[in-house]
Amino acid sequence: MTIAAGILCTDGMILCADTEHTITEDRKSQASKVRVWQMVYPLDDEETDTRLTIAFAGAGHADWIAAFIQGMDRDYLMDVPDGFDLPMFEGMLEKYNQHFFRNYIRAYAENPNHRPQTHLLVLAQF
Repeated sequence: MTIAAGILCTDGMILCADTEHTITEDRKSQASKVRVWQMVYPLDDEETDTRLTIAFAGAGHADWIAAFIQGMDRDYLMDVPDGFDLPMFEGMLEKYNQHFFRNYIRAYAENPNHRPQTHLLVLAQF
């Protein structure tokens, strides 16, 4: 069983998940189930200041978690539009979640015993 936890603190956030991945009942491996993405804006004095952090932690099949996060990276987070804020991010996340379900998960609807089980915890700090 995967455990993922996210805690928002006054000066940041903590996100963690275990790394054990079940292949079969008697085979296990290690896989990262956490991805942190940061948008960094330069300041006038050439230092950097992080203004946006989005973190994903997943429970379930590591391959499905990785595919979801890679798709979010590719389709939404690589080119963040001006005025990016929490409502915009929530809309993007909902749209991508529906797309991911339609393209990858829905085909398993007829046989729930083989349906991939993946749960994601998403933290965003603006």
